[in-house]
Amino acid sequence: MQLRSLITVIAIPGLVTLSACDSKSEDTGAEGNLIGDADADADADADADADADADADADPQTAELHGTLTYEDGSPVGTEDVRVNLCSAMQCRPTEPDASGGFSYTGVGAGYYALDVEAHDHDFATLLTFINIEMEEVRTLEAPMVVPEYQTSAELTADGTVAADGGLEVNVVVDSYSAAFGAEGEPTLSSVKIDPSTSGLPLDGVQGEIVGMWYLGNWNTTIDPVWSFSLTALEGVSPGDSLRIFGGDYLGIEWLDGGTATVAEDGSITSDDGSGIPFLSTLLLVKG
Repeated sequence: MQLRSLITVIAIPGLVTLSACDSKSEDTGAEGNLIGDADADADADADADADADADADADPQTAELHGTLTYEDGSPVGTEDVRVNLCSAMQCRPTEPDASGGFSYTGVGAGYYALDVEAHDHDFATLLTFINIEMEEVRTLEAPMVVPEYQTSAELTADGTVAADGGLEVNVVVDSYSAAFGAEGEPTLSSVKIDPSTSGLPLDGVQGEIVGMWYLGNWNTTIDPVWSFSLTALEGVSPGDSLRIFGGDYLGIEWLDGGTATVAEDGSITSDDGSGIPFLSTLLLVKG
């Protein structure tokens, strides 16, 4: 309803008086309309705030990670075959792949994470790497991460040299072996040599050319002091090259520096004094 008012202005020197010629009932109606309008505005503001909160919940500036797991023959890793973990220093988020081997993480905060794939069948290797995720990034791993079988496995009952896959000879000192908390079974060294170009493993934080890569188990076993090693040959290296040694530290969420190895004139590689394998996990030899 439209409200009509007649306002008479009576001017008296030094004083201005406003005299309203409407009834009290009309004044009350005007006040009611003003209050109603204020309430409507408040409701509209509350709805706008609720919509803003909903938008913030829908887009909380977090990231996503998507990947795929396959076996060496290209078949997808089954839903109950492995457990995938994405771990920060504070917590781990476990998941399983779907029927096609795909896995996803949403609502991921920006940061540097350990990403591991732990096979329930201990004949298959555990994959461990580290990945940097940016805020609001939707990261899809370009190639499938391949879960291979171990090619060698040896129980460690005494000190000595153990032949691992791909010509890797490891000088084992049993007292240096500290299994991860909760690990079961006797000290064991399992191994499989990996082609880094087809592994599908994201290798964030590694600077240089990866010329050698192995998955070693038992998974995440600390070796301190490090185990020295030798190799008969390795593609992509030349006599005199110095290679850096890195092992994946799951709890520390980092590539742990194991020192250096040197390429001899005959092409063989030997870890330098005080250098060697710091973890039974992902082992990298890096040139440059």
